[in-house]
Amino acid sequence: MKKLVAVSLSLLLFLTACSPKEPVTTTDATEEPTTKTTVQTTVKTTTTTEEATEEPSSEQASNIDSTLVDEALIKSVYLATTHNAPKNFYAEFELKMFDTEMGDISTTMAHCKYNDDIRTESNFMGSNNISIWKENENAMYTYVEGETRGTKYNYEELPNDFDEGFGEPLMFEDADKEDFAAEGLITARIEILNNEETLYMEYEDTDSGMGQTVTKMWYSITKATPVKMISENTNGEAKLEMNLLRFEADKDFSKFTTIPSDIEFVEY
Repeated sequence: MKKLVAVSLSLLLFLTACSPKEPVTTTDATEEPTTKTTVQTTVKTTTTTEEATEEPSSEQASNIDSTLVDEALIKSVYLATTHNAPKNFYAEFELKMFDTEMGDISTTMAHCKYNDDIRTESNFMGSNNISIWKENENAMYTYVEGETRGTKYNYEELPNDFDEGFGEPLMFEDADKEDFAAEGLITARIEILNNEETLYMEYEDTDSGMGQTVTKMWYSITKATPVKMISENTNGEAKLEMNLLRFEADKDFSKFTTIPSDIEFVEY
């Protein structure tokens, strides 16, 4: 499995990911969360039955044993989210990279799944680069919003890394095995972020594309997706930061996975 930070970098640098044009409400986190501490940001969450008016409390979020730590906790959360993760969802992220060759970079990216179809989009320097996987065709459609030509790639199956997005964290790899050991793990514990129960993981990463880094991730147990991530170099300087801006689940997202009829696709 490609590592999460590396996926983030690849998606940003090659501009392959999804974000609809509906308004998003968000405010930046103003402090670093600690165990059982709330940091105020806004993430919009909706379901098919009603629009959520407030973030769930930690007591409502899950039945995870909060006394567990490290590998035991990661394994427990992995098993819970594997079975309970929403099948259809839309997640939008803000991604910031610092001190790159192009200076500081900020972009929005998103990941959408609907009935086994997948859409990713990146908004970078005013350009929306979109990829849509159609399961019934085993084909990938890619295009830039506003242009009249795109490309259709035919595959035997879904490319390995396309569906990873910001989904399964590095620390979940092999978590279903009895001898599970999280390589590079520094600590894992339950923390409250936005009044929501999250799995906080801190780990060393030597294969992130940024040299030796320490990654701090807050993974939503109810949404089954990261809600915040910071990667720092050995001097403690932030090199990459990701925040979840918006999340919706169990709705009709077909408008995001429908191939545009006004674009001519060249087939490969």
